[in-house]
Amino acid sequence: MLAIELNSGGHVVLNGTEAALVPALAVLEPPALLLGAVAARRARLAPLFVSRAHWEHPGSTPLPRGLPGATTHGELAFAQLRELWPVASRLGAVAVSPATNPDDLGQLAGLFHAADREPLAWIDAAVASTAERASTTRALWVEAEAGRTVLAELQREPAGNGWQVRRTRVEVSRAVGTSRIDDAVARAIANHFLRVARFDPLAVAATEQELYDSLPGVQAALAGEVPVVVVLGTGRAAREATIDVEELALACQSLVAEVLRLVQSARRAGEPLMVHVGARLANLPGVIVALRALPDLVVDQLPLAAAATGAMRLAGTLEASTAAGARWLLAAPTTAPAELQAAPLTADDVPTHVLWKGRAWPLSSVPLVLGRAPGTTGLVLEGPAAGLSREHCQLLRIGSEAVVEDLSTYGTWLNGERVRRRSRLRVGDVLRLGVPGVELTLLAVQSAAPGEPLASSAPVALERN
Repeated sequence: MLAIELNSGGHVVLNGTEAALVPALAVLEPPALLLGAVAARRARLAPLFVSRAHWEHPGSTPLPRGLPGATTHGELAFAQLRELWPVASRLGAVAVSPATNPDDLGQLAGLFHAADREPLAWIDAAVASTAERASTTRALWVEAEAGRTVLAELQREPAGNGWQVRRTRVEVSRAVGTSRIDDAVARAIANHFLRVARFDPLAVAATEQELYDSLPGVQAALAGEVPVVVVLGTGRAAREATIDVEELALACQSLVAEVLRLVQSARRAGEPLMVHVGARLANLPGVIVALRALPDLVVDQLPLAAAATGAMRLAGTLEASTAAGARWLLAAPTTAPAELQAAPLTADDVPTHVLWKGRAWPLSSVPLVLGRAPGTTGLVLEGPAAGLSREHCQLLRIGSEAVVEDLSTYGTWLNGERVRRRSRLRVGDVLRLGVPGVELTLLAVQSAAPGEPLASSAPVALERN
């Protein structure tokens, strides 16, 4: 029995325990239609004839440069589908992107039926990837596709005598995808060659293709966090460069920042949480390190065949079913959730003041209310009023911790994560109130003398050195 994960950044076909990554792009360069690995080895030589979007929307959208038998997205996906695996091999289940809409799923089902490759079930890739892995009650799954990165929220809940994991919500960013990751890494390597050897691999299509052909090896080496050796050309014409992982991460920092934004926008401020990161997104230099640096976030790096493996397992449970027709599964049996506890804070981690326009306002057991009109003892915030409430939020110390409590209609954000009622604060945290809103920073101000208590009411003016 076979299982497959459809992903425009590269399909995974699982045959027993053997998994193969099949490039999802196509090259429609007359007179031939090139698919999969053959197309990947031609893509930089004929960039105008490359198609990657046909798997995201495999319908009747015309291709800008079609060929006989491949004039639409659907016809091109059908041609590639027939080559993915032999007809004689039975297809158990297909894992698809959580961002696949019902119309596109219907188009895919029609293509599989027409190709005589109808599966027992269709399953959400986020559910398939995580059902057999330890996770929290609420978790996030994030993976890259060719032209987008998809984030799904997952919920573990009681079901019958056990538990199930269910996908609840999906967010998409078009600012990051496998194509942009590859382009950023390729540009960084080319710039390194240009700097150390005065050789630009991107200046000629042949060496550009060779550079892109080397990227899978570069990405495999990155997993070991060791310097990457890239060799282009052969014989006397060969050029070699050794590139540090940090150099590639620096070149990709804007893409990493977008992934962090996507994760933080879906996370509740201060919530201990697990995020499952797909193998294609993990190829983005620096993203795993950046995610692990977020407080109270546990990162689970998924293997490449995670979704296909989960799909095959679920197909095995459905094989004995007498129900007719393929099923669409948004939930799957799983284990009980793990409970994560927020990491304890040291005294140096707890803020004593909030900074606003050069003055540090002290935090105490008496709530400091922030807003447009917070009352006589509050902090009046001047600035863009859109989304800023009269009494927007309040800051206070409770025992050994400092916390923020949201009082607003439109929300309070802590480090890009929305506050749900109350969240604890750390030194260096940034609060955003309103849209576009105002920002305030939490900090620790030392007392005038060791052991001397801080003032409880007057703000401190901070001078720049």
